[in-house]
Amino acid sequence: MSSMFDKVVLHGILDSMDHADYLISLEHLQRCSEGDTVYYSSTALANLSGVQMRIDGYYVRINCSLHKMYYRAKYGRLDNTQMFTISEARTIVRDLLSAWSLDIRKVRVTYYEVGLNLPVDRDPLEYISMVHSVGGSREKELFNDANFDKNRQKTTERGRAIKKVFKIYDKGYEARSKGHDVEGNILRIETIYRRQDIPLQEFLSTENVSKMLGIFYRDWLEIGFERKVSALPGVKVSQVDKAEKIIKFGAENYLQMSRDDYAAGTLSAKQFRTIREFIQKWPQMREKFKFIPTAYELEYLSKYENMFKAAQN
Repeated sequence: MSSMFDKVVLHGILDSMDHADYLISLEHLQRCSEGDTVYYSSTALANLSGVQMRIDGYYVRINCSLHKMYYRAKYGRLDNTQMFTISEARTIVRDLLSAWSLDIRKVRVTYYEVGLNLPVDRDPLEYISMVHSVGGSREKELFNDANFDKNRQKTTERGRAIKKVFKIYDKGYEARSKGHDVEGNILRIETIYRRQDIPLQEFLSTENVSKMLGIFYRDWLEIGFERKVSALPGVKVSQVDKAEKIIKFGAENYLQMSRDDYAAGTLSAKQFRTIREFIQKWPQMREKFKFIPTAYELEYLSKYENMFKAAQN
């Protein structure tokens, strides 16, 4: 249940209007207009083909899941819950370009997703509820997605100017909600790259793929799970509570939360000062605590290592 590349958005240049007519016929595009602009776009049939295409003059925009397209070509169904390796991604790109008569040198990638499906022992919601950040030294906080039930999906900030977004969600639930017959618990981790502009040939190169996978591996290896906090003798219970909040929310976020509580009157000046001083001394205080990984984190790391290796083939 592993995969690396999934959804991509490609922008290509067509050779001629005959080339455009060929794609319009092949993908059953319909004529549309906005003011004086005429273009051709996919219809509802795209839900069956898996390809969203738009042609404006000599330019084509293609939105599809490489994973789904591979399974459609091989097994006759759109599916992105099964194993999908790097070599299979390259194969389906080559086959699609051939079917569309597109020159790889004239195609660019403007959006792509890199991810892994992890089979887990428990309900994915239990893992998602315990995850608060991703990215290690460049830690990004994960938030519940308001469009889903709590702990069904979390993402980092998604403002329009943000080019890199992290997402963790219940893949099995998503697939079953769309009518797919999927068994077991599947936890999906995913990095989304938006507003990109990469030549497709460069994107698929061994050097670039290796670089992308290296970044993905480090980011999701350094995921932030809630941990049990154990203190050395002599440490106050109140300090353990503060340490737990630093681990869960991060020092900066915990300080801001405390500042907000003080401004709202739910913390006294003395309480806020104590918290602020504890956070300031945290690099030294940290040595007095042990942070014990839960079974959820240990399982995640084990499954992550195994599935990442399998998907690189």
